[in-house]
Amino acid sequence: MLLRLIRCGQFAGRSCTPLQCLRPSVRHKSNFKTLSALSQTAEAKVRNIGILAHIDAGKTTTTERMLFEAGVTRRAGSVDSGDTVMDFLPQERERGITIASACISFPWKDFRINLIDTPGHVDFTVEVERSLLAMDAVVIILDAAKGVQAQTQTVWRQAVKFGLPSIIYLNKMDKPGANVEKCLLQLKTKLGVHPLPLQIPRGETKTFSILDVFAEPEKSPSRLAVLEALADEDDAFADLFLNDPSSLDAATIDSTIRQCCIDRRLSPLLIGSSIRNIGVSQLLDAITRYLPDPLATTRPVVSERLAASTGFYGMAFKNVHDKQKGLLTFLRLYRGSVRPGMSLWNVNKNQKERVVKVMEAYADELKEIPEATEGAIA
Repeated sequence: MLLRLIRCGQFAGRSCTPLQCLRPSVRHKSNFKTLSALSQTAEAKVRNIGILAHIDAGKTTTTERMLFEAGVTRRAGSVDSGDTVMDFLPQERERGITIASACISFPWKDFRINLIDTPGHVDFTVEVERSLLAMDAVVIILDAAKGVQAQTQTVWRQAVKFGLPSIIYLNKMDKPGANVEKCLLQLKTKLGVHPLPLQIPRGETKTFSILDVFAEPEKSPSRLAVLEALADEDDAFADLFLNDPSSLDAATIDSTIRQCCIDRRLSPLLIGSSIRNIGVSQLLDAITRYLPDPLATTRPVVSERLAASTGFYGMAFKNVHDKQKGLLTFLRLYRGSVRPGMSLWNVNKNQKERVVKVMEAYADELKEIPEATEGAIA
C-alpha cells in the first residue's frame, strides 16, 4: 500500500484508527544501550536497505551476523536452532524460513543502518514488493555454489522496477562447488547486472579467506579490472586513470564506485561465508560506503511525489493488527517528522489519522521514541 501523508492541524477529537510505528519479539535481548543514540543520527549517515535473495541463500544468517558484529546481540542466532532475532514468528522458527519481512535498526561505526529482512520463498513475493517502498537500496545475496536462482531473478526484477541501487554478496563461499566466475557470468547473462568484484577468494572450503582487490599490487589484473570498469563508466575518472593515475587515491576510487552504484551503472560485488562470519564486516563497510543515504536517493516514484507536494510526506508500506496494541503501521519518512499526538492525512482513505505512539523497530521489540525524523523507518 502506498500512502502520501500530509501534516494537518489538530485532530479535533474525532475517533480514528491509531497510526503507530511498528516493530515486531526477540528471543535474544537487544542491547538498547548500543541502540539508544540511533534516532539522533544525521540523515547523511543513515542507510535504508533491504536484504533480498532466493530461499536458503543465507539472508537471515547474514543479518544475524551483522547484528552480532554491530554489538546489538551477544551471540549470533541460528536458523537451524530457531533462535534468530529476525525470524521471530513461531511458523518461521518451526520451518526455518522467513515468512514476513522484519525491520531492525542498528549502528555500524558512525552510521545507522535500517535493515529489512525479506522472505526468499516465491509464495511471499508480494511481501517483498511492498517492503521495497521503504528501501533506498538492496543487498542481493547469492549462494555461491548455486548462482542465480529463480527467486533471485524475481527479486532483481522488483529492485529494478523500483530503481534501487544494489550490492551483490556471494555467500557460502566455503561450500564445495562455490564458483565466483560462474556467478559473475550468470549475473551478467540472467540479470543484466554489471558486477564490480571488489574482493578475491583465497583457498577453498575450510581454508577459504578473502582479499581486497586494492590490497593487491598496483599492476595486478584484478585491481586494474576494477579501475578499467570505473573508467568505462565515468569520464572524469577515465581522464585521471589515463593521464594521472597517481592521483587515484582511495577517496577518489570510493566516491566513483558510490556514484556508479547510486546511478545503477555498476553493482559492487563482495564475497564471504556468513555462517563463519567471514566477510560480514566488509559487507557492512560497503553498505555504508557505497549505498545512498536518504538525501541521495534518486528513485523516480519518490522524486515525482515529493515534487508534487509540500509539507510532510511518508509511505506506509505495511500494516499489522496486534490484539493488544491495535493497528501498527510501518512508515518510511521522506520529508518532515512524526510525533505522538500529530494528525496526518491518509490520501488513500481521504481522512485524518492520529498518531498515538511512535516506535522504532528492532525485529519484534518495540522501543517508544519521542519523534521519528526525515529518512527514518519507524
